[in-house]
Amino acid sequence: MDVWLKQLHVKRGADGSAAIKLLDSLKANVQKQQLAAVAKTMLHDVAAPAFTLKDLNGKPVSLADFKGKVVVLDFWATWCGPCIAAMPGMATLVKKHPEVVFLFIATKQEGATPLADVKAFIQKSKYNFKVLMDSATKDKPKLYPAAAAYKVSGIPTKVVIGKNGGLLFQTSGFASEPRLISEMDAMITLANQQ
Repeated sequence: MDVWLKQLHVKRGADGSAAIKLLDSLKANVQKQQLAAVAKTMLHDVAAPAFTLKDLNGKPVSLADFKGKVVVLDFWATWCGPCIAAMPGMATLVKKHPEVVFLFIATKQEGATPLADVKAFIQKSKYNFKVLMDSATKDKPKLYPAAAAYKVSGIPTKVVIGKNGGLLFQTSGFASEPRLISEMDAMITLANQQ
């Protein structure tokens, strides 16, 4: 769209720099509106539930390890089509926001070998994600502790936690990669301002 708008301005005899200024102004206005819309969905005075889960190498990782940082949780599973479709957009966000901790929590993983299945998926897809396993409890095989603590009713679910440990945003589903990036980027921007 950027190139098209510039070509249109030049074709009409206008300076290409005017097209760039117009486009920058339009983008800034859209971003401002997006931030305002997302800000209305921000949660207040809700503490993020603490958890300790194991990464793919069996090392325990706690939410408390990231105190003072914005944390994004992505609840997903290898069998979940929308979860997998959202991953390229999440990879874009991981690259764009190195100041944010992204934790990809594999939950509700079906089958006899959930850890092996998740490892195989991550290796095959070549995502460089910090993946944690939300394993079912032995006495309640349908209870996944982290998903239960965050009241995850469906996946994919994204959670944004502020630097002070407060739960700021929680959203479920996947519509499109551009929409995911736009909404999550706005949430992260607002979280960084807290």
